[in-house]
Amino acid sequence: MKQLIFTALALIFGNLCDAEVAQADFYVSTEGSDKWSGTKSDSVKGGGDGPFASLKRARDAVRDLKKTRDGDILLAGG
Repeated sequence: MKQLIFTALALIFGNLCDAEVAQADFYVSTEGSDKWSGTKSDSVKGGGDGPFASLKRARDAVRDLKKTRDGDILLAGG
């Protein structure tokens, strides 16, 4: 299965000494669906969840995430 992985790294600061790093991974596959969460690399048995089908949907998911968190975006092939 051909897929891409979007990783959104968001820094959440409780204070400067105890910074936590939260990570969210979004997957894109030619066998995915833009109706799914995009957080799983393969489709779940029965087709209820899995990767996104398009880069546009993954981009929108990252934009939504960045509304509540700051951080870097990493795009990796797979």
